[in-house]
Amino acid sequence: MVAEIRPEPYDPQWKGGYFCPCHKSRFDMSGRVFDGVPAPINLLVPPHHYVDDNTLVIGVDPDAAGTSANSTGAA
Repeated sequence: MVAEIRPEPYDPQWKGGYFCPCHKSRFDMSGRVFDGVPAPINLLVPPHHYVDDNTLVIGVDPDAAGTSANSTGAA
């Protein structure tokens, strides 16, 4: 059996973004919290970068990617 996942109706005025069903907090598409909801801060933006025009890597810091344990840069 495979669970069916589909969007649920939320609000006819909803313009998109993120919704936390646990505490009913709402965030815009940039992760900024709306006023009057329980969330005290904006969502954190994970490290990310584009590999090319069609590939987005999320969760890997592009500045730290490919670095070795040798932090001095010496070979």
